[in-house]
Amino acid sequence: MRDKKNIKSISKIQSGYTFRTALKADKNGNITVLQAKDINDLYIDDNKLIKINHQLSKSNAIIKKNDVLFSVRGKFKASVYSGNLNNLVASSSVYILRINDKNIIPEFLAIYLNSSTGQREIYKSLTGGAIKTILRKDLENISVSIPDVNKQKIIINLHKNNIALQNKLDFKKIIINNITEKAISKILIK
Repeated sequence: MRDKKNIKSISKIQSGYTFRTALKADKNGNITVLQAKDINDLYIDDNKLIKINHQLSKSNAIIKKNDVLFSVRGKFKASVYSGNLNNLVASSSVYILRINDKNIIPEFLAIYLNSSTGQREIYKSLTGGAIKTILRKDLENISVSIPDVNKQKIIINLHKNNIALQNKLDFKKIIINNITEKAISKILIK
């Protein structure tokens, strides 16, 4: 049986931090920043995030383990943070969804939001002209179909298996292209 719940009933949504100046990367910085461009896969890759030097005023934009991160404008993607960085801050182009319902697995919510069903729900709520945006109040009211925890785990495993198969296919394409290129080169050299 599936429940349908609004996002606001299953999580607390925090807006990212608004930096007053352009971000200048500093490998010795005191804060790591997650931007919308970093939300691509099911999990956030800590190694791709930038560090900056910044005095952060008190902020609720600090990311914690198992937070679902959602891009606010442009491409509306979700990822889960599974790392352990301290002082990891979401920029203003990201919402932090901190799940407060123990029957919802963060990976499931991210997969749902990235699915065609989730994207249809999101696109109903977009505002703006050339670059679409979703307002926090609209994201809070998006309806999510929530199966039981066992079915959520099945969905997560299906997603992970799909990604693994796609990666293997991509690797095979590279090998086939290399073989083809070498064959063409040998034919042309003769």
